[in-house]
Amino acid sequence: MPRFFVKKDGSVLACGGNSPDMIPDSDWHTKPEVHFERIALSGPVRQLEATTSQALALMQDGTVYGWGSSSHSLLGNGVGKSNKPLKIAGLENIVQIGIGWNHAVALRSDGKVLTWGQRTYGVLGDGQDTDKEDGMPHEVEGLSDVTSISVGGRTTLALKKDKSLWAWGCNTSGQLGQGSSSRCIATPVRVKGLSGVIQCAADKNDDGANAAITSDGRVWVWGSNGSSMLGNGKRDGAAMSPIPVKGVTGAKQVTTGLGCIVVVHTNGTVTSWGFNGFGGLGMSGGTYIQSPRKPNVSGIAAAYASGYATFLVKANGVVLWSGGTDGSKSGPMSKKVGQYTVLNIP
Repeated sequence: MPRFFVKKDGSVLACGGNSPDMIPDSDWHTKPEVHFERIALSGPVRQLEATTSQALALMQDGTVYGWGSSSHSLLGNGVGKSNKPLKIAGLENIVQIGIGWNHAVALRSDGKVLTWGQRTYGVLGDGQDTDKEDGMPHEVEGLSDVTSISVGGRTTLALKKDKSLWAWGCNTSGQLGQGSSSRCIATPVRVKGLSGVIQCAADKNDDGANAAITSDGRVWVWGSNGSSMLGNGKRDGAAMSPIPVKGVTGAKQVTTGLGCIVVVHTNGTVTSWGFNGFGGLGMSGGTYIQSPRKPNVSGIAAAYASGYATFLVKANGVVLWSGGTDGSKSGPMSKKVGQYTVLNIP
């Protein structure tokens, strides 16, 4: 799958194997020697989110464009696929976006949340759990004053102005933090036992674990421990309500990949745990890192977990990466690496 990089000036570069229509207006799949390619968009980009088959770009003017296969109506009703960026109808004044397996979510500047796509597992937050699709974004009722969102494979987290955390979607392993499991909860519910939340991260799997940071710098997790995402030294069971991760303090950012959690601390160090089968945590230790460990990096400003790879951005803008390949035949990410390595982005 291709990897996308948003640069400081709002331009976007792509690198990696080109799934059909994932690189707009490009014959990149016939040019394996090309390692990075600039994506032609209507203006500067604020944020970009992608799956293996579709991508959404939040422009700095608050509009949203999408391209790719458009499975589950993520590019709008009646749109099958597009290798050209299409403006998503009904989205203006957007400040954050997220994309799951079959749905997408947008946060508007007035604190309202909009969703579209397929309703399986109640991911649209409209009370319905069906395979019906809706390509027109609609407001999630009963949810306001939201300051940030995090979208997982089949769950969505919404952080409100009062620092309470709300969730909806799949709950088969207690991912919604309600003290019990169920197939799903199709309307927003407050995550129990958490207050003072400053940042959150929804797991990209459909049966994983979610994470949050509270104002005291602690990290909390809940959901499945099948990939050791609870960081408790085990790889089984689940937490139906949030529990603190022992020994992890001073956190400022948390991100989740496929079965792993990566935390950036205020001092620029990183702590990680969970699935490490492709070296995505940047250290040795086997397929699963069952307790929090620190890779040998420093001066880190932000982290982004993407599939089975993790990308770290240093304070000076240098990007490090570790993990599985991007599917290309050649290039900087054509072979997996098991420790953080500089990625030379033009």
